[in-house]
Amino acid sequence: KERLSILGLLSAHHDVSLYSRDKIDGLEGIKQKGAVDYSSEMPKVFKCSKVNMNITLKILQSGIPLRVLDIMGCGGFVLSNYQPEIAEYFVNGEEIAMYDSVEDAYAQADYYLAHDDIRCNIARRGLEKVSREFSYRDRVNDMLRISGLS
Repeated sequence: KERLSILGLLSAHHDVSLYSRDKIDGLEGIKQKGAVDYSSEMPKVFKCSKVNMNITLKILQSGIPLRVLDIMGCGGFVLSNYQPEIAEYFVNGEEIAMYDSVEDAYAQADYYLAHDDIRCNIARRGLEKVSREFSYRDRVNDMLRISGLS
């Protein structure tokens, strides 16, 4: 419901595209683009979209969704629901933007769409952070260290 509410609210005031294999009924005003190849086409979508929404299902209450790292790794701007681990690794408003309600998601998307310079700086800093601290080598080394196998 939260995803549909946010998308509906945004589409009433902004140009919204949704990339999905499934056609979703009741999304008037949203351009449903269909699926694109995640490896070859989605990086361009992430980079070229002014705001990439990460709306995590409520049952997933912890962790950093891989999609967040994928978006940031492509130089895209991420507006995500709050997750403790995202806040642990990224600075809200500096490397990522996080919201805490449907209304806040709309307000922040509206703000960042009106402030290209701020949004682009956040995306740039997010890319720098992911490039610097989230390589496969770094993550695997951390897993081995934490598990006591290094």
